[in-house]
Amino acid sequence: MTPEHFQETLLAWYDRFGRKHLPWQQPRTPYRVWISEIMLQQTQVATVERYFRRFVAVFPDVTALARAHPDQVLQLWSGLGYYHRAQHLHRAARIIMERHSGTIPDRLEALMALPGIGRSTAGAIISLAFDRPAPILDGNVKRLWCRLHGIDTWPGETSTQKRLWQLSETYLPRQRSADYTQALMDFGATVCTRSQPACFGCPFQGECFAYRSGRVDRLPARRPVNTKPVRTGYWLLLQTAAGEVYLEKRSPAGIWPGLWALPQWDRRHELEAHCRLSGLDPAFLHWLPPRRHTFTHFHLDYVVAIGCLEKPIRLNDVPARWIQPDRADELALPAPVKKLLDEVNRRAVVI
Repeated sequence: MTPEHFQETLLAWYDRFGRKHLPWQQPRTPYRVWISEIMLQQTQVATVERYFRRFVAVFPDVTALARAHPDQVLQLWSGLGYYHRAQHLHRAARIIMERHSGTIPDRLEALMALPGIGRSTAGAIISLAFDRPAPILDGNVKRLWCRLHGIDTWPGETSTQKRLWQLSETYLPRQRSADYTQALMDFGATVCTRSQPACFGCPFQGECFAYRSGRVDRLPARRPVNTKPVRTGYWLLLQTAAGEVYLEKRSPAGIWPGLWALPQWDRRHELEAHCRLSGLDPAFLHWLPPRRHTFTHFHLDYVVAIGCLEKPIRLNDVPARWIQPDRADELALPAPVKKLLDEVNRRAVVI
């Protein structure tokens, strides 16, 4: 299959079936494309749409984002996951104001110098925002190349990555760059999907190695099996007679950087010892059944201890707040903490 044939076929498919009314396309500006591309890293379009609308309503341009307090950025990102993306976005906005006079760069090297922007994201911004040819290689494109060309090694391998980038460059057109890049993304998201792809409606059915060889469900190759490690944690949920819950702001490093969460320890006896030092009797703590939260690279098994107080106290020498559970949305919270506070607010857990 020649590059010209692939380009013509894909663009013809896009003209009929492509997504042309996504929030970041109405209007399509460099700022809105940048925000959407960062949000779309490891997150599906359907989820990103509502977060994007809310985010750009508060931060409509680079200036507004650069001037924002980090906590406000994290609060609007809360629930979207992978919170380092929000931190990178905020830092990049300030760099754009300082080094690029508030204008999103339109060169690959300048974009890749910004926090949170790799080669594929930079290529997407250049092609979508500036309508200039630049290759991309997101998960959708990797899957498409592997199936079309019968690449049976894991896409994460260095040699495989190199070959996939070569294919992205080979098929790159010199015209309609924005439409072509959007078409690649849309095609992988709606036709050449990870599971149950719509092969019978695929215009590349005759040229697709995976389809002709009956290996669609085996390509691309899976990541080599590597059992996720399990970490443990013990969380303390303190609530006053007035209903306020104690939260602490996490450090900029580690998981959930800069978010508000329950104080936690690695071992139960450490939590109980800290309670004694703070004048709380561990004997009166109520322990909830263990829960699990899964990250990309590990599982977190945690157990929540619930304690009641007459009035607020100072538990640790870190930024802390007492807040009513029904006001939790005012803060940037990790998903499991938000879920727990929702349960407290609905009285789904006993305090």
